[in-house]
Amino acid sequence: MKPQRFPFSVSYWTGDQGQVVDLCAGRNFRFDLDALNHFCLEDLPSRLVDFLRIASSIYVVDRLVKRHPQHGAKRPSRAIGIRVNVLNKPFWSRPEVRDTIGEAVDFVSGDFSDVDFSQDTFRFARSMRMLPNPYDGQPPLICLFSGGQDSAAGLVARLMEGSERIVLPVSVWHQPRQRDLLHKQFGMLRERLPVRIDPLIVKVAMIWSSDLDKKQEERSQRCRSFLFATLGAIAAIMNRQKSVEMFESGVGAINMPLMAGMVGSKATRSSHPQFLRLMSRLASLVAETNIEFCLPFLHRTKGEVTKVLADFGLHALAVKTTSCVGYPLRHSLAKQCGICPACIFRRQAMLTAGISEPNGSYRVRSQIVSVLALNHLAAST
Repeated sequence: MKPQRFPFSVSYWTGDQGQVVDLCAGRNFRFDLDALNHFCLEDLPSRLVDFLRIASSIYVVDRLVKRHPQHGAKRPSRAIGIRVNVLNKPFWSRPEVRDTIGEAVDFVSGDFSDVDFSQDTFRFARSMRMLPNPYDGQPPLICLFSGGQDSAAGLVARLMEGSERIVLPVSVWHQPRQRDLLHKQFGMLRERLPVRIDPLIVKVAMIWSSDLDKKQEERSQRCRSFLFATLGAIAAIMNRQKSVEMFESGVGAINMPLMAGMVGSKATRSSHPQFLRLMSRLASLVAETNIEFCLPFLHRTKGEVTKVLADFGLHALAVKTTSCVGYPLRHSLAKQCGICPACIFRRQAMLTAGISEPNGSYRVRSQIVSVLALNHLAAST
């Protein structure tokens, strides 16, 4: 693993009297700043470096503080304090900026967070851009791309609208299997569609050691969405664009509980309109101009969006996507469980779109009751 450029420190604690834990980028975790610099053909300005520091720190702390669901469905919320070493403390300490960060993090995680900042004494200097902007004159389409069913179908649907814009999909990965899946999907899109795709795929990884026990890792990782959206905002700001698109169907964006207990931290809010409004406000404060996160398929169902893949003969791409809450399962054959809410939604959408999935797509095969239920849902869509 390459060393972390410009290492910085972050501290966190839980509750009112929690012990302070000190972390350091490069020793305990790492984010790939070089991937962003290469993507933008220049070093990020210090404010955007800070933005990435804050988002990656929140994501890392989210993975290290365990929830306690045994206290009941409404009690797994955590009270977490975080202090991040930044290059421009006065800006991030502004009440409207700090409050917006707190609101966005609390909404997407279901927690109570207090994010504070300390001044980094490092003297940051940007290098001059030596190459022209490759997107001048043709505004690119900037979108968040997770490798899931909605991401792939939504991107194809947008491309089929006749736009010739260059696509800049933004992704985060923390394991090789996830990165390889993204590259395969982009390769399939390039083969079938006359489109230029320049992906930004950024690695954010933990460095597990005797100090950090992987067995104690929190699996929900709700703040990954905050990091994901931050990278999209940075891509938009560096390319002087006003919007970042997220391809999620309306039901998935609102994410009403599909079964008992799916409340609080057990329900993802990664594409909820309120979270995207908060991230739009934060990105606009950072950029000092309006930046908006958009849901172009808010008024469509997952089945309607997925059908676009079938209409254009992209069945293979649909099968290559993943939707499972527990991905990766680390199963010898199946990559998805088949019974979590995301898998049920996926199967219903595939049936609606008329896309057949090969045997072994799910760890739990269709049982008689579930098949009848899915067919009923598909018929009623």
